[in-house]
Amino acid sequence: RALVARIVAAARASGARPLVATLTADAAAAAVRAHAEGPGAETVDLAIDLDAPGMRNLPHDGHPSPLAQRRYARRLSRALGAIASTTPPAR
Repeated sequence: RALVARIVAAARASGARPLVATLTADAAAAAVRAHAEGPGAETVDLAIDLDAPGMRNLPHDGHPSPLAQRRYARRLSRALGAIASTTPPAR
């Protein structure tokens, strides 16, 4: 929590609009997003169903597949676009 708060504070102090993204749909990820929003970060949940067909890099390993990576990138791109198209909050 302290690290997230420091990163968000440093980014905001420099004039940046921090975005904290999480990759899992669990309570820990939700807590990270909620904690980041407190000091002023934008947040996005990028979680996808990695158990759906084609989402893992099987049979080689269980990491997200290229298809999953494209979905993460699409969601992240939308979040960044939404931030870029809005007026920044007051510091």
